Formats: sequence, structure tokens, C-alpha cells
Amino acid sequence: MTAGETRDLVAGEMGVCIAGDQHTVYNASQTEPASYFVITVGPPE
Repeated sequence: MTAGETRDLVAGEMGVCIAGDQHTVYNASQTEPASYFVITVGPPE
């Protein structure tokens, strides 16, 4: 969920959020592992 909106992603897709937006990441699969990483560009706000 980002800024109150839920989005479902499939393998190979990516999600982007604006710095400061409240967000949640979780794996909905019961069988497949998920991985994610965070990239921060620029000074913190």
C-alpha cells in the first residue's frame, strides 16, 4: 500500500513511492519467496 492505495505486483514488476509517503510491502504468496530492496536518492527530507 502506498498513500492509501493498494497495488498488487507480479514477478518482475517494481513499485515506486515518493519519499515521505507511508507505505507497506508484504508477500501475498503462500509458496514463493519474495525479495525487495530500497534505493534512496538525494538528501533526506
